[in-house]
Amino acid sequence: MSGPTLRKIEGRADLLAHLDELAANVREGKIDALAIASVEDDGTIGHGWSYMDDIEQPWALLVAAVVSLQHHLLENGI
Repeated sequence: MSGPTLRKIEGRADLLAHLDELAANVREGKIDALAIASVEDDGTIGHGWSYMDDIEQPWALLVAAVVSLQHHLLENGI
């Protein structure tokens, strides 16, 4: 399993551009499942997930994606 390179997003414009890129990938059928972690301006932590009904083992794939992200965050000292 591979994933995107971890990148720091600078400012709201970059954050919106990243979300637009993800939305475009969903529209093109490139993304079948998505797990999201967020931090609001008051420090509140949020999360969510979604997946296409026709993919096999969606929970295993989502957990693998989240664990991979956790690994990259910890590896990069964040």
